Amino acid sequence: MKNNLKTILFYIFFSITVGLIVAGLDFILIKGIEFGSKIRNENLKICLLLLPFSGVLTAHLYKVYGKGSGKGVGYVVEAVGNDEMKIPKRMAIFSIIATWFSHIFGASVAGVGAGIQIGASVSGIVERALGKKLSLDTKQLRSTLISSG
Repeated sequence: MKNNLKTILFYIFFSITVGLIVAGLDFILIKGIEFGSKIRNENLKICLLLLPFSGVLTAHLYKVYGKGSGKGVGYVVEAVGNDEMKIPKRMAIFSIIATWFSHIFGASVAGVGAGIQIGASVSGIVERALGKKLSLDTKQLRSTLISSG
């Protein structure tokens, strides 16, 4: 009974925490996209000329600092089917920044992929933290939790 209560509490706190964090980060993502689009529209020629350089810079940042974050949505989909895989903590931040760069410089990207990566990254962080706090082994729940993010 006590373990069931822990699991129910885990799901409640997980849902609330992830929902609030992801909503906040998605709001920041969307506001950044709007701002980046405004900059691009006002400076279209310069931004389009700098597009290749922004792509190289983004790829470089992912390679040097990303630690697995550059695998994107494909990695998230793979992690959903594999309880052993962990979503990199920094995936959310990198996907936000890369999406902003893309919109500023005129690349054709949507925010949906970034939203998926944000949700998965936040879910992974919260799952590990709450699992430890409530002394639960959440390994078998990981794919469900990542999907819910």
